[in-house]
Amino acid sequence: MKETAKNMAVVSQESSSSFDFSVREIVLMGRVPHKKMLETVNAQDGRIVDEALEKVDLFEYENRSIAKVSGGKKQRVMVARTLAQQAKVHERR
Repeated sequence: MKETAKNMAVVSQESSSSFDFSVREIVLMGRVPHKKMLETVNAQDGRIVDEALEKVDLFEYENRSIAKVSGGKKQRVMVARTLAQQAKVHERR
């Protein structure tokens, strides 16, 4: 499963979370395929997440609750998570 996630990323049309994660935490979830069991976030992960948030123009929202951003911004958060995942395939046609 991790190997698949390293090669393919998906942005679904709708997404919801039962948990109150910050925008940054959601984007950091894109780094999971690159981590070993119980491995923590490192400086490289932080830089990758920063770049992804900058690309979707949401860096200033990084500490905001995902529940508190608009639907359009949530979609951009999901795109940022996909960018942070650094999969080889980013788009399905």
